[in-house]
Amino acid sequence: MPELRTMICLETDGSGGIEVVLPDEGGGEVRLPRTTPEWELILAVETDYSAYCKELRRLRESHPLFEELSDIRETCLQDLTTQARALAETLREIDPVACFTVAAGLDAARRIRDDGSASLLLRSGQRQLLALEEPVRAQVRLRNIFAVTFDGMERATQRERYEKLRSVYPDAVGRHYRMRWTEEADGAPLSDTCSEYVVSSLYELRLLELALYFRQEKRRIARCEYCWSYFVPKTSHATAYCDRAFGGKTCKQLGPNLKRFVGPEQDEALHVCEQLRRRMAARLERYEGALADEQARLFKMDTFQYRDWSELARDARAAYLRRELTTEEFLRRIDVYHELESYDVAAPDAQGKSVFQERIERDVDFDPATAYQTMQVLELGEPEPAWRIETAEEQARRERRGHESLREKYGKE
Repeated sequence: MPELRTMICLETDGSGGIEVVLPDEGGGEVRLPRTTPEWELILAVETDYSAYCKELRRLRESHPLFEELSDIRETCLQDLTTQARALAETLREIDPVACFTVAAGLDAARRIRDDGSASLLLRSGQRQLLALEEPVRAQVRLRNIFAVTFDGMERATQRERYEKLRSVYPDAVGRHYRMRWTEEADGAPLSDTCSEYVVSSLYELRLLELALYFRQEKRRIARCEYCWSYFVPKTSHATAYCDRAFGGKTCKQLGPNLKRFVGPEQDEALHVCEQLRRRMAARLERYEGALADEQARLFKMDTFQYRDWSELARDARAAYLRRELTTEEFLRRIDVYHELESYDVAAPDAQGKSVFQERIERDVDFDPATAYQTMQVLELGEPEPAWRIETAEEQARRERRGHESLREKYGKE
C-alpha cells in the first residue's frame, strides 16, 4: 500500500460538490477549489499537455542516459533527475494534481533498490520517464472513455451511458475505493452524504470522479457537434451545441446554420472530393520534381493547373454545402479529367462505426498522437505506380470516415 503522504484524497459534500486534498511536504495539506465531478472530468480531458509532451519526448529520445553506451555514468542519472523535477514543476499551474502524482512517482523511482546490477541507473531513469508519462496516459484513457460514453449519447439516459461504458471498458467501472465518513473533531459524522475517498494514482482519481458523476442524473456531459468539445448543458433538454465562441459567434449560432446544409450522403461525396485533391497534389509533386524527359511520361499537373482545379473544387464544395448543387452535379464539376467511374455515392451507415471508433473500443490506451505516423504510400491508380507522402492527419481523417465535428468537416474552406 502506498504511503499516505503519496495518496490523493477526495472529499464529497451533500450537494454533489467535490474537493481534492493533497498532502504537502511540510505535513500539512493543499485543498484545491471546490468543483463538481463533471466539470473536473471535462477539465482533465481538455488540459493542454502539448508543451509538456514535447519536453518529455526530448528527454526520452535524446538524453545521454538512454544512449547505447557501455558505460553509464551516475552524473547522467543525476542530470535526468534534475530535468525531470523541473519538468514536473511545469505542471503545477495547469494541473496541480498531475504535478503531485508525477513528483511522487519520481521520488519512488529514485528510491529503487540497489541490487548491484550494472543496469540500475538505466532502470531508475526509465522509471522516472514512466512517472513523467502518467498524466498523458491518464488523459488518453479518459478521452477514450469519454468518446465511448458520451459521443453520440446526448439523448441516452445516465444508466444507458453507464451500461455502454461497462460493456466496452469493464475495468473502468466497479472499482472499490478506500472510503470513510468525514467527521467532526469529536468523531461525529458531518452527514450521511459527506465522505472522503483515498486513491493512489491520477487515473484512479479520474475513475472515482466518473463513478461519482454517475451517482446523479441532473448534470450530464454532452459533446458539442460543432466544435467536438465536451460541456454540461444548462437544461435537461437534449442539447447539441455549447457556448464556446469562434470568430465572435458561438457554437449554438454556428452549428445549426452549418448542419442544415449537410445531407446524409454528403460525407461520402466530400470524401471523394478529398481523394481527388490528394491525387492532384501527388501528381503535382511528381510532375514538378521530374526531369524534362521524364515529364513526358507523367500525367501533366503543373502549379497553374493545380491552382485552377483547387479553386474550382473549393467553389463547388461551397456551393454543394449551400445545397446549390446536387451530389451528382458536385462530383461532375470537380471531375475535370473524367476519372470517376460513377457519380452515385452511397449514404453512410448511420449505425456503422468508423475504424477510428473501433480502435478506441479495442484499446483504452489508443493514442492518435502516436498511432499515426507520416509515411510513403504507393499510388496504383496512375498510368505508372508512384509513391506519395501521406501525413498522420490524413490517415486519421480517413479512419474517422467523417466521424468529426461540423467545424472540421464543413466549417473550413
